[in-house]
Amino acid sequence: MRTVSRRIGPLLLVLALLSGCATPPPSKAIDCGLPTGLVPHPVNPELTGVPLGPLLIRGAFPAGATTAKLLGFVHGRPTKMLVLVGHDMDTDIALTGVRCSDGQPLRFWLNKGGGGIWTFGPTSSPVPDDVMAATGDLRAVLPKLSALPGASQGYGGYILFPTADTYRIEAFADSRKMGDGVLLVSGEPYPAGRRPDPLRHRVDKQAGISRPEALTARDA
Repeated sequence: MRTVSRRIGPLLLVLALLSGCATPPPSKAIDCGLPTGLVPHPVNPELTGVPLGPLLIRGAFPAGATTAKLLGFVHGRPTKMLVLVGHDMDTDIALTGVRCSDGQPLRFWLNKGGGGIWTFGPTSSPVPDDVMAATGDLRAVLPKLSALPGASQGYGGYILFPTADTYRIEAFADSRKMGDGVLLVSGEPYPAGRRPDPLRHRVDKQAGISRPEALTARDA
């Protein structure tokens, strides 16, 4: 019995040392790659966005941008976005997303109707992280729309990016993946010091965007 005890003691010591050197659990980080290239709307080429199947996600990209890099991110504020319908939708499409650094799910506030989510003034405090993390949808379902000849339509609203980071957004029709895109969200200020608006931008007005309820619902 003493011999067995003497053999077990060193073995337990070795196991303890090995457990202390064990490989840490794998990171949830996702290799999303570089920001997606922007493509023009088939009817109004002045409007560019991230292609997701028949949709284009249009953000407040700087003038002349060729990739999906959003400037002017402010922590604790929702980011206004526009989802344009570039081609006829055969069915409803659902959007989901993740933060690439840790896989945290992204939340959406699209096609909701009414005014903004929150009202902000010059001295407004940021929305707390836990409130942002409990607001909106993890799966934003956009009802079927057809592309309009000679005009553009889509869905207005916000994406609730929690931090400046890289994000991947995917589009699904039921279980069928329609596409995905990568957006780089940066706190870098806009060159002109003025945040362009993807919904009320001058180019959008000149391009003759049609503004049905689906588009104007979150245009505030």
